[in-house]
Amino acid sequence: MVMLDEPPDLAAEAASESTLSASAVMLHLLKPKKMMKCFGATGATGGGAMAGAAGGCMLVRTEALQEAGGLPRIADALIDDVALGHLVKGRRAGSRIWLGLSSDIQSVRPYSRLADLWAMISRSAYTQLRYSPWLLAGTGLGLLLVYVVPPTATAAGLAAGNALLAALGAAAWTIMAASYVPMLRFYRLSPARAVLLPLIAVGYLAMTIDSARQHHRGHGGAWKGRTVPRSSVPDRLADPR
Repeated sequence: MVMLDEPPDLAAEAASESTLSASAVMLHLLKPKKMMKCFGATGATGGGAMAGAAGGCMLVRTEALQEAGGLPRIADALIDDVALGHLVKGRRAGSRIWLGLSSDIQSVRPYSRLADLWAMISRSAYTQLRYSPWLLAGTGLGLLLVYVVPPTATAAGLAAGNALLAALGAAAWTIMAASYVPMLRFYRLSPARAVLLPLIAVGYLAMTIDSARQHHRGHGGAWKGRTVPRSSVPDRLADPR
C-alpha cells in the first residue's frame, strides 16, 4: 500500500474514516478499515529525490494530486504507480510519501497461473530498465551473482570436496533464505520455500529478458490489447514532468 503525501500516523487514522473517499484517489479495490500494517518507520520516504510506489492500493490527497498537475501528467506512463509516486513527491521540496504492507487489501487480479504472472512481469520489466541493454545485462549479472552463485558454489564445493567453497556458498545461501522468511511468514506460507529463492530469481530474470525480447519485436508493454511501439518515447518513470 502507498499513501502519497501522507505521514504514517495520519495514514492509519485516515484509513478508518468514512470521509477518505472525498479526499483521496483510490486505485484498485480495497477494504476501508484495518488495511495497513507496516515494518516500522522505514516505510516513510522523506524529502530526497527517491520515490517508490506499489500499485496494489494507492491513496493520494486530492489537493496534492491537483498541485502536482493531475493524472494527465502520467497518462502515457506504462509503470503508472511509480510515476504517480514520483509525480506527487516531486511536486515541491519536502513532499513525502509512505509505503506500508497490508494483509487486508484484496486483489481483484489473482495470478493463479505462471503464464499470468509471466505476462504481468514481462509487460513492464524492460521499461523499468529504461529499455537499456546495458541495464538489462547489469541486472542479469547482479541476479546471477546474488542468487545463483551461492547454491552453485555449494553444489560445486560438495562435488569437488572443497569444504571452504561449500561452506561459503551455504552461508550465503542461508543468509539469502533467512532474509526472505519474514515475508513468507507474513503471508502464512512455509518458511521452507525460502530455499527456492534462487529459482525465483532465475524465473524473474527469464521474464525480464522476455520483456526485452517482446519490446524489440514490437510487442512490448502489452496490456488489454495495446502494445508500446519501439518508436515511442521511453516510459516517463523517473521524471513524469
